[in-house]
Amino acid sequence: MPGAALLGRDDEVANVVALVASGDVRLVTITGPGGVGKTRLALEAVRRVGVDFVDGAVFVDLAGVTDADSVAATVAGRLDVGHSGVDDPTRHRRG
Repeated sequence: MPGAALLGRDDEVANVVALVASGDVRLVTITGPGGVGKTRLALEAVRRVGVDFVDGAVFVDLAGVTDADSVAATVAGRLDVGHSGVDDPTRHRRG
């Protein structure tokens, strides 16, 4: 319910916004049991922080993803970026 008021979650939203606004974090994962308001919290954080970025911020719903191998493809699809064949989006690189 994106139009519903988000009550009592100001601290959590502020934490997510602060993480993204720090510039050190590009992806935030919110986990927890069903029905606790994870989606509403994420949508509100995206709404608040999105205005600070030229390309905005994006919420990627992973609720329907049933295997770990599909996470990167789901995120890439939501961001409208493709797999170039050079970089594997599922590999983690360390500098």
